[in-house]
Amino acid sequence: MDSRQREDPLPVVGVDVGGTKTRIDTLFSKHRQSLILASDSWRKNSDTVLPHDMIRLAELIRAQAAKRRPGPAALCLGLHGADTPQQLNLATTALTEQLPGWRIRVVNDAELLGPTAGIRQALNLVVGTGMVVVGRDTSGNLVRADGYGYGWLLGDYGSAPALVREAVREILNRGVVAGTAAVMEDPLTQDLLEHFTVRDINQLALAFGSSADEQAWGRLAPLFFRSRQKGSAIADEILDQAVTHIGLAVKAVIHAGACGRQVVAAGGVITHQPVMARKLSGVLASLKGGPVGLRLLEDPPVTGALALASRLKSDTGQTTSSR
Repeated sequence: MDSRQREDPLPVVGVDVGGTKTRIDTLFSKHRQSLILASDSWRKNSDTVLPHDMIRLAELIRAQAAKRRPGPAALCLGLHGADTPQQLNLATTALTEQLPGWRIRVVNDAELLGPTAGIRQALNLVVGTGMVVVGRDTSGNLVRADGYGYGWLLGDYGSAPALVREAVREILNRGVVAGTAAVMEDPLTQDLLEHFTVRDINQLALAFGSSADEQAWGRLAPLFFRSRQKGSAIADEILDQAVTHIGLAVKAVIHAGACGRQVVAAGGVITHQPVMARKLSGVLASLKGGPVGLRLLEDPPVTGALALASRLKSDTGQTTSSR
């Protein structure tokens, strides 16, 4: 028998922190275990990285990993709201302080999509409550589509709240140009008036503005797509504009140096609405500079976090850069 003591493999921990849900998966000796909880149960601010939030997250990760084996592990965290190298480094530093001896990598949560699909050089697209496109250049630097991710109130074109926001804007604009009678005939106008229990588009404007909230507007996205199926010309036009914006965001990321010609997409809107995926696929196929493919993600993004964490096990360093 070999007298050398064989070292047990490190447990692998993958974490996907989204805007609404956090999932922590541990993998050790082929046994996988999951914990799913609301992000706001431990996180005070989902739009940025706060040290005390990272402390609470580290406690959750340590407790979950200890169910399999106490001690260090290889960890990859996909973190919503970590949009800059500074935020990624802040999260890495905070976790390293709380989890000594661990091998740690932090990426934006959208960057889990490519690894989940098994594609190393992917353009990662999320179209759900928000919209973001990210990639990495040849030096490993994070590349985003600046100007397209200003949030649900001003940007995030194609996201659930933005689709409804732009639709209401178009209804009001058409009411001025073509007259109220013409716009009232559109199924989307009728459905929105019924939803808000108002009689005309002026009252709709007031009711919609008074309900300004990311989740409230986002919940109207299914109504938007149902109205389109009824024949809403307004909804169809807004959807075309949305996929055009997303295509421009992908083009901007490529122009900024992101590697890859394959978009891996996730998020409730793009994955649950085949018409959007079909239209976007056409836009990406005709991009100037060459076609870009579209692949919808089928597996949970935390699978990508586990894949990236597994790569850390062969690293000689204790903690990797979040670049």
